[in-house]
Amino acid sequence: MEFAADIVFIVDSSSEVSRENYNKEKGFIKSLAKTLNLSSGKTRASVIVYSGVASLEIRFNAYSNSTTFDKAVDDLPYLGSLRRMDLGLREGAVAMKDARPDVPKIVVLLTTGRQSQSSNLLPQAVKPLDELGANIYVIAIGSQPSDRELRLVVKEPGDVLKVSRFDDLTPQTRPIARHIVNTTGKKTRFTGLVWPKGYINRLLNLIMHIYCLFL
Repeated sequence: MEFAADIVFIVDSSSEVSRENYNKEKGFIKSLAKTLNLSSGKTRASVIVYSGVASLEIRFNAYSNSTTFDKAVDDLPYLGSLRRMDLGLREGAVAMKDARPDVPKIVVLLTTGRQSQSSNLLPQAVKPLDELGANIYVIAIGSQPSDRELRLVVKEPGDVLKVSRFDDLTPQTRPIARHIVNTTGKKTRFTGLVWPKGYINRLLNLIMHIYCLFL
């Protein structure tokens, strides 16, 4: 697969995720990063762990190869406590500031349930990532995540990727990677600029709204 990007993984480490299932999240991250060409000069990855707080545990360029990246993922701490997706997303924007300007910026948020605080915090948390041109994908594990909440995070409903249980995470690596590659490539280029996915549709809707005001 010819693909290069800077990817921020945001991992659910809330108390509703057992340590055993947390290890399955780690296995999925390692598998997806490898499938998306984690290597020098191609794809880089950063990892954030969140619960009631969010912590940037692995920065871009903090590892020299996939072996050292895998070791760093294995060493990610288990936090327990609440589920603050908004804090994870905000920390994602901090990590993404170190992304390369010439490759796609991708965020992969893993969640196994609902936001512990108000869901109104989610659009505010996503805004800095939108401004950086990041494409956000959500891996919703099990039956507890809220579709209504997660739609506040992504630009397209299809970017919420549902996995029925933790054991299905790693087997779903290739279909998820394929979706990310296929949709990340759908950008509109004009005079050297790269517009984030969904931006043109929003711009056209605004133009039509202004036009109708003058009819």
